[in-house]
Amino acid sequence: MFGILTEEIIRYLVKIDPNISLAFTQIYGHNVPAIKANEKVGFKVVQIKESANEEILNYLPSNKKLLLKKELFK
Repeated sequence: MFGILTEEIIRYLVKIDPNISLAFTQIYGHNVPAIKANEKVGFKVVQIKESANEEILNYLPSNKKLLLKKELFK
């Protein structure tokens, strides 16, 4: 389901601006189902940021964030 929604959003954005060639998304490191769903529709992890400060977990669900990218082909 998630992959279908992501693909529909990308198709809509490309209709609005056909010059869009890349799509990015950020996902917290603990959200493995979302990471896998994005990879299933063609996103690749391009960067991982991790905080060594444990206090961050008082405010955010994870101390790790992944940046994923997908190249859009027309």
